[in-house]
Amino acid sequence: MLNVTAVNGTKPSWLSVWPTGEQFPGTSNLNWVDSTAQPNLVSVALGTNGAVSLRKYDGNVDVVVDLAGYHVAVGRGGPGRAPRSARPAGPQGATVPG
Repeated sequence: MLNVTAVNGTKPSWLSVWPTGEQFPGTSNLNWVDSTAQPNLVSVALGTNGAVSLRKYDGNVDVVVDLAGYHVAVGRGGPGRAPRSARPAGPQGATVPG
């Protein structure tokens, strides 16, 4: 879970966030129309080397990315079986009984 904020945008635009090493998804996670700070909470998996990729459409923008939390898978899923749950865990690495 990332809190992604666009600041000082010079043109109306959008930003996409996706796992590094995967194909660009072609969708936006954040849109803005002016230089006002525009935040959004983005749920994205980590990609190659634990990284995410960012892509903006037009103009210039400053981007602030903060780790807001992460999900820990609980239980085992598979074909025909759903995992028991996936619970958010904080940046402190809270454990989830399982």
